Amino acid sequence: MTSKPQPFIAGMYLMMSVTTVIPPGNQVTNADVACTYNSYPIYPFAFRTHTHKLGQVVSGYRIRDGKWTLIGRQTPQLPQVGCLAMSQLSLLPPKVLHLFMSLH
Repeated sequence: MTSKPQPFIAGMYLMMSVTTVIPPGNQVTNADVACTYNSYPIYPFAFRTHTHKLGQVVSGYRIRDGKWTLIGRQTPQLPQVGCLAMSQLSLLPPKVLHLFMSLH
């Protein structure tokens, strides 16, 4: 431990859908989550997914000036460890973060 201020801090940014409904009999339901991020710069280095048993793929994107850049894509059916981010990028506010989930 140190009392000296560090140049970076680590944390998690959670995005989730609480309004997604899977109608009875549907084989696939997609869920979109998006938000405008207006806080400190973020430098993603990992991407973790969690959708219980129904999720097949989760993709996260940064949207800047209309251009979508993939942060990460993973199946939540793999062990819940996380994977390295697919792009080395920064999230400088204000930016839109978008999460896409495919539930089966």
